[in-house]
Amino acid sequence: MDLVSVSYGQEFNFYSERLPSWNGWLASMVLDSNGNHIGVDGTSKSISNSMDIHLLMALRAKSDVIVTTGKTARIEAYKASRFAPIAIVSRQPKPLDGIPAFSQTGDFKSIVLRSDGLELDFDDLGRQLRTLGFNRFLFEGGPSTMSQLLRSDVASELVLSVVDVDASQKLEPRRIAETRLGLGPEFVLADDFLAERNRVTRWVRTG
Repeated sequence: MDLVSVSYGQEFNFYSERLPSWNGWLASMVLDSNGNHIGVDGTSKSISNSMDIHLLMALRAKSDVIVTTGKTARIEAYKASRFAPIAIVSRQPKPLDGIPAFSQTGDFKSIVLRSDGLELDFDDLGRQLRTLGFNRFLFEGGPSTMSQLLRSDVASELVLSVVDVDASQKLEPRRIAETRLGLGPEFVLADDFLAERNRVTRWVRTG
């Protein structure tokens, strides 16, 4: 693990330079040190911090499209991003009308991706996105759908941020990722660093 110092106001540039671009799917998740993905308000906002916000922006800036589910979009009240269009996966597109990403005008038009199965078919979703001209997909979802992506056969990476970690704490990111997100042995650790009090790891599928 690297211990890095990030200058105030340079967080976005730091993450942008540290984390490389990708092809296919990249999943991004924020957890607290107990493995929780939401806080007391029922959203990820109450466990994340400013470092996580800059991490999210840096990844969004590198992506062609930001993909999430209808459930996550409703809970987190997704808004349009200035970095890339939002694509929301849903079996019932009509209830998405009240989500700010659709009801408010942004820099990009939001997209609906059709999914008919109980589990997400990321291979099919990738084909839909490539047909629209996208190649770098950033997936932001809950642990269940994140696990579906990581268990699938599609090319994928995971960037995991564990917030408010004591530098002396012997945290095991792989164990947390395995337990909470279903990370398999085919994923290898590509980067591991502590940015302020956030432990950030990047995992890449090899098989």
